[in-house]
Amino acid sequence: YAIVVLLKIDRGVSSRTAVGLAALLGVFAALSFTVRVNNGGALFLGAGIVLFCFVPARRWMALLSFGAAAVLTLMLVVRLTGDSFHDYWMYSITKAAASKGGTGSILLNPLLLPWHTLLFLLQSRRNCGLVVIFADVCLVWAYILRPALPIRRMRALPRVVMGIVLILFPFLYMDNRGFRDGSFMLSASTIATFLLYGLGIFAFFRLIAWVAAPQRFQGWNRLEVLLLIPLGQFAAEALSSGGRHGEIYTSMATLFLLLPIVSPIDLGTRGRSILLAAASVLLCYGFVFRAMEPYRWWSFHNQPMFVGRQWFMHPVYGPMFIQRDLLTFVQPVCKDMESDGAHRELLSLPYSFANYFCAVPPWHDYVQTWYDTAEKSTIDALMQDLQAAPPKWIFYQRQPEVLTFHEMVFNGGRLIPQGYLDKLIEKKLSDGEWKVVYRNDYDSVLPMTQDWLLIQTKW
Repeated sequence: YAIVVLLKIDRGVSSRTAVGLAALLGVFAALSFTVRVNNGGALFLGAGIVLFCFVPARRWMALLSFGAAAVLTLMLVVRLTGDSFHDYWMYSITKAAASKGGTGSILLNPLLLPWHTLLFLLQSRRNCGLVVIFADVCLVWAYILRPALPIRRMRALPRVVMGIVLILFPFLYMDNRGFRDGSFMLSASTIATFLLYGLGIFAFFRLIAWVAAPQRFQGWNRLEVLLLIPLGQFAAEALSSGGRHGEIYTSMATLFLLLPIVSPIDLGTRGRSILLAAASVLLCYGFVFRAMEPYRWWSFHNQPMFVGRQWFMHPVYGPMFIQRDLLTFVQPVCKDMESDGAHRELLSLPYSFANYFCAVPPWHDYVQTWYDTAEKSTIDALMQDLQAAPPKWIFYQRQPEVLTFHEMVFNGGRLIPQGYLDKLIEKKLSDGEWKVVYRNDYDSVLPMTQDWLLIQTKW
């Protein structure tokens, strides 16, 4: 929406309308900031720079309106939550940065992103192969198939057949698992990483040159500066991903949509055909893959849409459309606690899934203890509480590979607070102070295994 508003301003509006649209941009940036600080901050900075370029008349009034609207919206949202501004700043920014390795480590991540992306390709032949297939499809479409369409003469038919063969041939030599587990999209997005960094930084330097010598660069296409918005969003995601490009697809999609009008380099007909092919391939693949796997995050996966699901009448929440195996997995957790009646105590780690499904309030209000969002003081307090007077039930999701990853990325390979919590739980179990009454490896798939433990601390 922010880009649409900026394009509206660029097409030409009155000074008063530009100031109003700038205020709307400020609202968008503030709402984004309250949802995710990294992205909201990047949007605020990027949109502010674009406004500076797009509003020559009453420029400073527009920027003032933009900033004031952002601040007022942020204050209103925080006030509506009931939190103080001090608490909001401390828990959303200060402590959040500490749990990801500190401010210095976080700010370094966007600079490391291109390097880590290159390593991602070099360390796997399959990833490189998937990039080659993606590039093959785009280039064959632009240089062979598209010029031959529509087929009006028979001599164009061999060219079309050859193009289709060249597109399908590489698939015969690739493990199709790359297309079923999301690796294809992940590998193809590496191209967008290098493009976005290269073109975005190039556009930024052209902006600086235009500001320094506007008369010399009168023919500069100021739409190029819009590239700073997807570049900023990409860098913002890298702040909390440890500098890994991961599944950051929104910026890639925005780049492909913007390039036809903002590219610093003339794309020409062939270049636009390549972009069309790339966008079409990724759109179709993304649609099919999302139907096959509606949700995935770390070790959490969903079955294909409408497969293996059933209606379940929950005693508290009413009808649920839930995966059959998920229901089978979680019901024993609630059943084992039924004998405690209304006095049930349950701590669910790292997320309070079981608290929700079993309709038991989180013990001592520990809603989440995830590896890079729960600060050290929270985990330390939790460990003290568990040592002093633990709840009767603990539902613990052990994820050794995920824990190790966070230690490597955010703490230089050293134990993070959740690692000490894991050792505490294991010691209590090995010493016989606590016991496991239910165990399940639900959704445990290599390379990220997991072990779900329902632990009883009192009997």
